[in-house]
Amino acid sequence: LAEDLDRARAMPDLQLLSAHLSGLSMVLFNLNSQEATFFQDQRVRQALLYGLDRQSLVDTVLGGQGLLIHSPIMPQSWAYDPTLDPYPYDPERAVQLLEESGWVFPSDPPSSGSTELLPEQPEADGIEPRVKREEPLAFTLLTTDVPDRIALAHGIANQWGSLGVRVDVEAVSLSEL
Repeated sequence: LAEDLDRARAMPDLQLLSAHLSGLSMVLFNLNSQEATFFQDQRVRQALLYGLDRQSLVDTVLGGQGLLIHSPIMPQSWAYDPTLDPYPYDPERAVQLLEESGWVFPSDPPSSGSTELLPEQPEADGIEPRVKREEPLAFTLLTTDVPDRIALAHGIANQWGSLGVRVDVEAVSLSEL
């Protein structure tokens, strides 16, 4: 965890070295979910990508110990495509895509969605999610019960919460996942 890394960095007699390890963390959307049919809308998936500040998550949750890639295929692989356009962090674009696809806050008038971001919320319970035809833009994010993965999932949930997406984090064992 980042706090362990900070303690190690503070030890004057410790020489800290780092090396690249192959590994990948990603969020997978269940496009067949009957409870979250909104994942079938490309604009919603794009909004979630634009609304995710992945570098901030690496810096804060992982203590800077991670590299961003823009594909599930590692850059050193022959199958990697460097011409793929990455999704930069663009929360305003994320809000625009959500509103274009009909996701508004319940308190907004039907014709004028709010393009403002909400402040990050510490817990999903405090987020009033956007709605479309009375369906809330809310889902559960499953993660393994490894502390840094749980912390990442909560960081993701907080960032998406600022877009008006309620995300509940549920940690399960790797075998359950």
